[in-house]
Amino acid sequence: FHQEVFFGVYRDTLTFPIGLMNVSFGQKKTTITVDPDWTSITFTETLDKRIYKIPFTAPLEWYLTKLVRLNYRKKLHEIAMKGTKDKSRDSRTGTRLIEVVGMDIGRMGRASLRVRGNVNISGKLVLQDQELVRSSINETQNTHIEFDQRQNLNIEGKVGDRITVLMDQDSERDFDWENNIRISYQGEEDDIIQKIEAGNISLSLPATQYVTFSGQNKGLFGLKGIAKLGPIDFTSIASIEQTKKEQQRYSGGSEAQTARIKDYEYVK
Repeated sequence: FHQEVFFGVYRDTLTFPIGLMNVSFGQKKTTITVDPDWTSITFTETLDKRIYKIPFTAPLEWYLTKLVRLNYRKKLHEIAMKGTKDKSRDSRTGTRLIEVVGMDIGRMGRASLRVRGNVNISGKLVLQDQELVRSSINETQNTHIEFDQRQNLNIEGKVGDRITVLMDQDSERDFDWENNIRISYQGEEDDIIQKIEAGNISLSLPATQYVTFSGQNKGLFGLKGIAKLGPIDFTSIASIEQTKKEQQRYSGGSEAQTARIKDYEYVK
């Protein structure tokens, strides 16, 4: 049941402002009744236990259908409003970008720095009793503290509408070159310089009538520029490829022996 308290005469517009007099003239109450056979539903509104409106009766199935549609529209509206207020939420992890720096820089627009991620630090106290394997009296016990730090950070910075700084770092990755940092400049459609990237970049060569293969190289660190002059596109790149080289030597442990087989001792 829902109750409301009215101040002043009910439906009297002359009672404003309400805050001048705090007088209660009645209580509004809405009663919902469902028939025993669950075929219809009735809404009755009373004021001081007196019916002041004609009761509303409708089929229960119709009412539930309208209620579901109304709740669906309301929920959709809440999601849309929440999305416009918080566009920085990540769709994959559910985390949120927190803007730590934000300022207006005049004609260039706005400079901002946002951080998303988590840092976990754990520690434990290790007590080792080396009484059975000690080499001296002072080494019977060893106590030390071990710390374990795990971090996953994603930093996004923007200077105006053209310059973007991205950093993706995860301590759980197997290789350091999987952690990316990139600074990019995006030109306008009519500019000669279309795009400049610095940091972790990639090179892709589309197949043409002169180049019979399509090559793609990732894991590069350097500078990449894309320019356009009329119908000609230019791609310049200066980088180093991050690789890991290892060397392993093997020495045989077997010995070779010579056996003489006479001509009449051949295998039949």
